[in-house]
Amino acid sequence: MASFIIQQKDINAIRQKERIIYSKVELLNHNFKILDSLQGNLISDSFTINAESDIRRIYNLELHITNSSFFIGSEKKFWIDRYIRPYVGIKYLRTNEILWYCMGTFVINDNDITYDKTTKTLSLTCSDLMCTLNGDRGGEMSGLSNVIPEGTYIRNAIIGLLDDAGIKRYKVEDIGRTIPYDLEYSVGSTYYQALKDIVDLYAGYEMFFDIDGTFVVQAIPTTKNEPSMLDETIINPLVISERIKDTFNRVRNKTEIWGAVIDADYYTQNVTTDDSITYNASFDGVSELDNFGKYSLRIPTANMYGAVININGLGNLLIMNDDGFPIDAERLEPNTDYVFKYRKATNDLLLLGQYQAYGEYTCTDIDCPYSTTNLGYEIKQVMQFEELESDSLCKQRAKYETWLATRMQDQLELNMVSIPFLDVNWKISYVTDTTHEKGDYIVKSISGSTSSGLMDVTLIRYSELYPDII
Repeated sequence: MASFIIQQKDINAIRQKERIIYSKVELLNHNFKILDSLQGNLISDSFTINAESDIRRIYNLELHITNSSFFIGSEKKFWIDRYIRPYVGIKYLRTNEILWYCMGTFVINDNDITYDKTTKTLSLTCSDLMCTLNGDRGGEMSGLSNVIPEGTYIRNAIIGLLDDAGIKRYKVEDIGRTIPYDLEYSVGSTYYQALKDIVDLYAGYEMFFDIDGTFVVQAIPTTKNEPSMLDETIINPLVISERIKDTFNRVRNKTEIWGAVIDADYYTQNVTTDDSITYNASFDGVSELDNFGKYSLRIPTANMYGAVININGLGNLLIMNDDGFPIDAERLEPNTDYVFKYRKATNDLLLLGQYQAYGEYTCTDIDCPYSTTNLGYEIKQVMQFEELESDSLCKQRAKYETWLATRMQDQLELNMVSIPFLDVNWKISYVTDTTHEKGDYIVKSISGSTSSGLMDVTLIRYSELYPDII
């Protein structure tokens, strides 16, 4: 759930009644080599960390200018080719040790110098390294057109894009899937857009740059079967105020997703079956199967589990869903046209759906306050994701979007003394002042100031529904 390993001295330090705060800013080149380190110059700062934003970290700071090296220029401390890495330090009074906590690795977007007899300050507006991919600070793909071919292994496609973009530090989780169709990009498209298109193909994955400046693609942490990183004995004494926030106007307990329009390469109604397991289909002009070819046929009867299709006597092909499993019994309705994609690598047929991919999901969970079970009626949203080519991908997305529209609205906001190592997607435990009930929560956003020692934290109530969606 978290790369930071919490030690007892970290807990003891944030519990100290008296805090002595330190700051330093490291200046790095594009190879992450430290060029300089500044201490004692920070006047004020502010930061935000948001799990729902691809630019996860933003940091603004104001520094005291002690000499001309603080001006902006290629021979100065701050320039377009530098990264900055700020730290906040807490003096651990028991040992007089300064415990340093990194705030992130950033590029400088804007700068402003105020310099007169009384005011000598440099203000910097910084964002994490996603800016180097999204067009803000570069990131446009070279060439007039770029194509990521259908069938490319997703992890290989992502790493290839990162290598082209000059990103050498990355951690890409193996999604275990392939690109379902050609992804095409014209001149001016960014690496960010291509990466986001790939990651968004399957619900429940995220991409971001971590604190150290490493690009990460991973499943959004579910924290299922994991203990809280910090419990109520640590969190509650640091809280100044709380606010329970339910956003009713965004609540939706049912989602319909319309995906891509499916164009078949071949079509037939000449289909027979004796047992609703083996469907024999006859296509004119087909002597061999095309890799990724789309075959549309009219299914005469509802299928049994383990159904296969034999096209022109070329062999039985198991019908699969996008989740890697055979389709359920009675998934195919009688006298209905469906489109299947042949995959040579696995020698099977992927069920895409009818002539437009579609999926829906209704939240009925008893532990969700907004479910149809508890409300007694539906609040529906209809969305379109043209990049989703199959019914199963649409259903997966419908489940995910319904979760966002129900669980993500059950929020708790805390104003509290800063915990400099707290991060988003951590699970914590907290006892509310309003209801005096203990609950587990997921941190979704953090904002504050290391110089003030305070922060605002947005939490959502944890539920085990989420692991089933990914």
